[in-house]
This record gives sequence, structure tokens and C-alpha cells, in this order.
Amino acid sequence: MQFEIDWNAAAISIAVFFGLIIAVLALKRLKIIDSVAFLTLIAVPIAVYGVSTGLVKKIELGGVTAEFEEALNRPPENSATIELGSEAIRETREIESEGGLQLFAKAGIPRLEEIRTSFDPGRPLALTLELGRFGYYSSKAIEIYVNSMLSLDPNTTVIFTDEDNTFGASASGQSLLAASQTPDFEENFVPALENSQLDVLGELITLTRKSATATTSKADVLRMMTDDGVDTIVVVDAGNLPVGIVAREQILSELMLTLAGK
Repeated sequence: MQFEIDWNAAAISIAVFFGLIIAVLALKRLKIIDSVAFLTLIAVPIAVYGVSTGLVKKIELGGVTAEFEEALNRPPENSATIELGSEAIRETREIESEGGLQLFAKAGIPRLEEIRTSFDPGRPLALTLELGRFGYYSSKAIEIYVNSMLSLDPNTTVIFTDEDNTFGASASGQSLLAASQTPDFEENFVPALENSQLDVLGELITLTRKSATATTSKADVLRMMTDDGVDTIVVVDAGNLPVGIVAREQILSELMLTLAGK
């Protein structure tokens, strides 16, 4: 019998494995979970692979039933969907809103002081760059902005928007900062930004054009991240405006705690 590996499912499982290893070790150190729950959580990647390939529907470990088919792949109308305003997604497009996404458009260098002053460490941080805007951006100024915002939040996200502020693509600040050190960045990044060339931008930095909504399942978000090699996905409203960010580690933490019965 020939056994074929589903590499997409395997990639999801590997991502889950490393995320859970870090989380469970931390929880064990803090004595938040017991040994049975610990062993259950270590087995999660195997279960994820099983349900991702359709080989497994239900797994029981240590008395804990992990119905991954429902937990990860429920239809959008189900309770397994990611909800705006939850711990996974911070809702709002106004930076003043409590608990919301801190969304800043690239402006002059003096505005960085405003960002530092108003930054709330408990809320996700994002920088927006407008596609199709000529004669405004410089690669050096963008690098300074991203570097400064990363010093506040290492998970800063860069969101590329159209003229009407609708979502176009997103990338991690770390990816953009790393790309800014390459020879091709200064010559190619700003022209691609000005000409709305997302394909060219995608050759310079790791970005995704995918976005989630209030009814996107956790499994679908994880697949988006795995497919495009990113750790965060932007959440948009009905008008395709960015309203939040969902992170891989938050989804994995929620799944882990659910399985641990916490």
C-alpha cells in the first residue's frame, strides 16, 4: 500500500506543534495544566494532520474528546468562527477605541512621537501604506517608521490599502524591515507601491492578499497563514476596510485551552 503525505496538512500540523510546545511548557511551569492535559496537547498536531487530510474525524485522549472536524472546520455561521472583539481579533479602525487595533497611516517623521506617546501595549499595532500614491513615500522614511513601530510592538503589521482605505495586502513589519536591507529594496519598493504592483511587492517581501471576516473559521485562517507563510491575517468588515488582526499564536492558544478544558 502506498502512503502519500498531504504536505499542506503536514505544514499546518508542524506549525501547531511548535506553537503548542511553547505554550504547554509555559503552562506546565506555571502549573496551570496537569499531566494528562499536557500529553493531550502534545498529541494535538497528530490530530490536526488527521482531520486536515480527512483521515480522522474524532480523537479521544486521556478522557478529553477533541472533535477537530467541528473545532477547526465548522461553517462560518458556527460558534467556532472567529468573532470580532474576541481576544483573537481586536475590533475597530479608530485608534482611540478601547481594546482596538491601533492603525496608523505613514505620515511625517514627527508623527512617530505621537505614535510612541499613544501606543497601548495591549493592542495590536499596524502601519498603513497607500497603493497608487505618487511622490509621497521614500524607502528610508518607511524603514524608519517600521523600525520605530517594531520597537514598540515586534508583531507590527504593515497593511497596504487602496485610495479609499480598503484592504489590498499585508505583511509583517519584520519582513519589510529585513527586505529594506537588501540591494533591490530602495530601487524597487517605492515604484511598486506607487504603481500598485502587489506582484512586485510580493517579490521583495513576504505578503498575503488574503483577509478574514467576522465569520472566517479558525481552520481557514490557519490555512491562509500556512499557504502564504505569514503569522497574522488582517480582518476586514463588509466594506473591505481593515478592522482587526488575528495572530496564529492566539488561535493555537485558544484551541489548546479549549482542549485542556480551561
